[in-house]
Amino acid sequence: MSEFEGEGYGRRWTAVAEEMERRSTVRPTRRLLADRLCCAERPQESTNAVLDEAADRFRHCILFRVQDNVATVWDARGWVDQTHALVTFAASAVSGNPLELLAIHASYRGHTPLEAAYVPFFDELGLPFPAQLSLTPVEVAGRVVAILYGDAGETGRLGSDTAGDLDLAARLSLGLTLVLIKNKIRTFGDA
Repeated sequence: MSEFEGEGYGRRWTAVAEEMERRSTVRPTRRLLADRLCCAERPQESTNAVLDEAADRFRHCILFRVQDNVATVWDARGWVDQTHALVTFAASAVSGNPLELLAIHASYRGHTPLEAAYVPFFDELGLPFPAQLSLTPVEVAGRVVAILYGDAGETGRLGSDTAGDLDLAARLSLGLTLVLIKNKIRTFGDA
């Protein structure tokens, strides 16, 4: 009898392993996303994993980095040509554009409000005014560090659901936190 079959352990390790295999009923894409986030060593690897998944849900998706209430484009998907406008884009994260919807709602998903003040926001990004959009904040250590934006294009409808959008943001939050923790562990090793 091995040490893992003795009293106090209850079951053989092979039975536990078989049960764990049966439990892995996670969709392959969600499993792949989880694996990519767990393996990420840099924040960009985490954002790439989530934006690749978001690109399957949205016509255009952007991850805005939020710092000092200013939103800049961290990365984006859905443009044939990543223009200079995306690199130089900066907007208030709290007023004067669609991001202000997060000051009213914990997350926003639905028709794009017809506001004249929103038109320059989309023009600067090189986007047509979308019929529907999704805005989901990404928090790390209790602070909003990013906003996940997705739209369905000029005439499209959002195919994903609110729970899916929140799930992506939560996974990115955990992925970024994991990268920070890994870096802290490495820092202790260097001290």
